[in-house]
Parts: sequence; structure tokens; C-alpha cells
Amino acid sequence: MKFQCSACGACCRRAGTHGLMPDRGDGACIYLGQNNLCTIYETRPTLCNVEAMFSVRKEQEPSLTLKQHYVRNNELCNKWIKEDGLDSSYLIDLSKYDKDGKEEISEPRRGIERRGEEALQEGSKRQSEASSIQGASEEITQESKEKKKLLCEDGRDEKEKNKLKDSE
Repeated sequence: MKFQCSACGACCRRAGTHGLMPDRGDGACIYLGQNNLCTIYETRPTLCNVEAMFSVRKEQEPSLTLKQHYVRNNELCNKWIKEDGLDSSYLIDLSKYDKDGKEEISEPRRGIERRGEEALQEGSKRQSEASSIQGASEEITQESKEKKKLLCEDGRDEKEKNKLKDSE
């Protein structure tokens, strides 16, 4: 049995608003991609991983079954899909959990699998961009410190000399 996700993005669009994930400015998680897929899916936090959260919930409610956990999460998905006025094709068919182990993967789920590689590439690109920005920032900071140090060594700027001592 697998969790049925229709990739509607409703949960991710709420995560920033509630402070659960960094907000991109519109209440959505900064890692929500244009295609409604997570750009850090492989390294997403436990909170964003339905399977991993089952262990957490099971500790709080020992009688909870995996099926109950999935159904509860999908009921919430369906509620948010309706609240957000999303296309009804995103709604999760909860009866799929009653198929006695015969897994049926919905068409939206297949879409997730097809677009998974695209999301991984987008996530890698963002991580690479972030690393480049961080590297450039560190270079600028280092250059700035070196210039300040030269000014101080030349005795040109006593205030900067004192600031430099304080920062080291």
C-alpha cells in the first residue's frame, strides 16, 4: 500500500503560512516547484514525509494503522483541495485503500512519478545556485576584510582598525 498523492500542492502552499517551512512570500514553502512538486523531495524534512510521520504518529497513538494514517492524511488533502478551489481531478479516491492490498495507482500519481526526475533536477539546480551565491558572498566578505585590513595597516582608517579587531 502506498500513500496516494495527487501533487496538488495544497499542503506545501500552507507550510510557509504556518511556520512549518520557510515561506516564499505567498504562504507556500520555498521548496514548492512550479510543477507542484518538492524541489528537495529526496532530502525533505520528516514533517513533509507521510511515511516517516507514521512512526511519529504511531508513538502518539499506538493503535494507529498505516491505512488509517494514509486515509486521515488524504481526508485532509481532499479538504484543502476543496477549500483552495482546485480542480476535482486532484481529489483522492479513498476507496483505493479498501482494495485488500491490490494497489491501484491513480493517474495523478503516475504524473508524479513521471515528473519526479524533473523535480530532482530542479532541486539540484537550486542547490547549485545557492552554493554559488554563498561562495560569491564569502569571496566578497573575504575581499572586504582584506581591504579593511590593508587600510588599517596603512593607518588610514583608525575606526576600521578598531572594527576589524572587534570582529576577529
